[in-house]
Amino acid sequence: AVSRLLGKNGLALVQYANGFADSNVTPYGQKDVPKSISHGMTFEHDLVSRSEITAALRNLSDMVAFRLRRKALYAGVVKLEIKDPRFQVFSHQKKLANSTNLTDEIYKTALDLYDNFPNRPTSVRLFALGASELSAERQSEQLSLFDEPNVNKERGEKLDSAIDSIRNKYGSSLVKYASIMNQKNER
Repeated sequence: AVSRLLGKNGLALVQYANGFADSNVTPYGQKDVPKSISHGMTFEHDLVSRSEITAALRNLSDMVAFRLRRKALYAGVVKLEIKDPRFQVFSHQKKLANSTNLTDEIYKTALDLYDNFPNRPTSVRLFALGASELSAERQSEQLSLFDEPNVNKERGEKLDSAIDSIRNKYGSSLVKYASIMNQKNER
């Protein structure tokens, strides 16, 4: 009777009203880790050139990584979604060997996803970039005896930290990558 009146969620509503719930109790003030963080852009014109596509992916990677760092989260999976001019949607994702919140690592993964996209459209109307399998702690990284210390990762962390502190103090539109600025000036 309840499900007829309230729909498919009617039984769940009755159970919640009677104090029966299987969800965990979260202490006051503690926030749950979101399932994903993503950002998408629909473009005024279709992106065709490599420089337009890389600039768009760099911009999206920067936005997603900044939001991850702001929430002190690390992504284990990066997902790229493409919509073509006929509004067909294509998506592909990649599990990362090591979780990250660095702009450059997310950008390289997004670019790799785009370059290896099966049946990739020739022009792009929308890009959406997402990060999932989020955690508040970085996964342990498997090191090799033969690997060089990752200086680029340390530089990336310092660069992202410096950019974040400038954005937090003066606003997010103040610091942009040159590739993004050059693309806007070419139009």
